[in-house]
Amino acid sequence: MSARHRVVLSAWDAAASQWRIIGEAVADPQGAVAVTGDTAATEALLVQVLPAPRAAAELEPDAEFERPESIDASIVHLTDTQYLSEGYPEEYERMTRWIVELAQRRELAAVVHTGDLVQSWVDPDQSEARARIEFARASAAQRVLEDAGLVTTVLPGNHDTKRGIDASLYNEYFGPERYADAPGFVAPLAAGDATSSYTIVRAGPAAVLVLSIGYGYGERELAWAERVVQQHPAHNVVIATHEHLTPLTLWDPTRRATDNRWLSRADELWDRVVAPYRNVVAVLAGHYHGLGAIVTPDAGGIEGHDVVELLADYQEFRTDSGERATGFLRLLQWDLAAGQLLVDTYSPRLDATVSAAYDYPQFVLESGVESRPSNGRPWNIVALGAEGRYGVADDEFAVPLTLQYEKTLRMTGLALAAPEVEPLESQARGPQLAAPRV
Repeated sequence: MSARHRVVLSAWDAAASQWRIIGEAVADPQGAVAVTGDTAATEALLVQVLPAPRAAAELEPDAEFERPESIDASIVHLTDTQYLSEGYPEEYERMTRWIVELAQRRELAAVVHTGDLVQSWVDPDQSEARARIEFARASAAQRVLEDAGLVTTVLPGNHDTKRGIDASLYNEYFGPERYADAPGFVAPLAAGDATSSYTIVRAGPAAVLVLSIGYGYGERELAWAERVVQQHPAHNVVIATHEHLTPLTLWDPTRRATDNRWLSRADELWDRVVAPYRNVVAVLAGHYHGLGAIVTPDAGGIEGHDVVELLADYQEFRTDSGERATGFLRLLQWDLAAGQLLVDTYSPRLDATVSAAYDYPQFVLESGVESRPSNGRPWNIVALGAEGRYGVADDEFAVPLTLQYEKTLRMTGLALAAPEVEPLESQARGPQLAAPRV
């Protein structure tokens, strides 16, 4: 069987009407494992392959990616690269070139972008000529990934579609035709409309469906998403969307977004597409500036249905010179044998694995006073110091995430042994055996 998997041996306890674990062991790097156990008389034995969570000491932040041999596959999560398309296209391409280099060293299932590829197509009066420049820059940066043969998924944010009203430019640059022959791409929301789509990839032995749902989704998209999930019960579904979680702050916990009255439908997405389906395992999002995570065990009342929802939007984080171009991204690494998703953060530009030091105050309004901080005087914002919202554990952590996949266990032997017993004083009834050892 596969290395690192846990094999559990159980015996049926008729008196208690339940299985009782009598032995377990973890497969070695070659996939070999021997399990022994002791039991009283039993009418059945059960052999199971179950997750073996990593020890707490292994999960301590160490500013390093997980060893490739201990990971089955990874997803790179990008989001809200709009400031890079607006003013730092070289940093966008630095990120995508680094991802291509990473794919040469470890298995990447997909590179998932959760929207706001550009900055200047959000308000009705913005220049189309300017927006086209940014779309062309974003297109070129994403093309680096595509030309390398990597599986990529994208979706529009509010800045890509005039707050969900006009997707024409988005579909011109990132429409279905672009991805028709791309690896893993299956289908868009509709002909000519790739504001939502789905892609199927492999994470080691597990089939993963990335379901991308664009900003401002409504009944059409929710009903479509329900159908896609229902039609793929054997696939592990990761939902990518733009707006879903609000960030953790010094005052408020992370929660599902409901602030925009007509557009924030995170609760409805959860109730209709996530919670009812055992195969939906994760939701990735951006939009709100900051970090956040929600882990829900037994989602929808389904035992073992663990779901993780992650927000990782670094767009307003600033370099030490005040540029909104830190280039942070997330690496989501699956350890199938452990039943865990291990999250790491990295900036190719800064060679940094912790983002907290770059989380300077945000939404600083212009006051007209030269000495006051504002987005127009970022050096004053930097001088205030980081907000202090986050720490190392917000950028490097592990969450439970069990994927469904076919497991093969080839048994090479079964031995039953009975320990020797002292002979009875009277041999009239013949020898007797103690309970067998399995």
